[in-house]
Amino acid sequence: MKTNNTKEWRILLNPAFCGEILRNSIKQYENHKPEGLPITLVFFVLPLVLHPDTASKIRNAIEGQFFGWLDRNFLNTINFEERVKMLKKVTLDALALLSYFNAVEIKEGRIKTIDFDFSLNSQKYNTYMPRYQDKAIQVGRWFSQSNSISTIYLMLGVRP
Repeated sequence: MKTNNTKEWRILLNPAFCGEILRNSIKQYENHKPEGLPITLVFFVLPLVLHPDTASKIRNAIEGQFFGWLDRNFLNTINFEERVKMLKKVTLDALALLSYFNAVEIKEGRIKTIDFDFSLNSQKYNTYMPRYQDKAIQVGRWFSQSNSISTIYLMLGVRP
């Protein structure tokens, strides 16, 4: 993933923006599994949702199982582990912001949302957020339907 200093890229890497993406994914996961998203999976959300080629393949509608999608879009997993490493600090900053505002809680290796209105209402974000919000929700749904965290790691080519 090439990093550049465009206005869009700076907005995308903003901790509040990334936090809202993560929160949407975590909340969707909780709709299916109330115990919360495993902490290790949260680091996969931004690399899936913010990577242009990968994000363009994630549809807004329910698209079946994650592993079926990965099978059809396996080229999007090339260098995925590198993307995870590149966005690790961004993910941690977003989680820190969410924690600071009591929007999430982390317990026993899982992240859960707390009722908190963290939505971005600023006009400059409105054009960007819907584009990524639906994709984050789909990723949360996929993760909740997957029974094995280790299989997700394996399919994405990431070593624990």
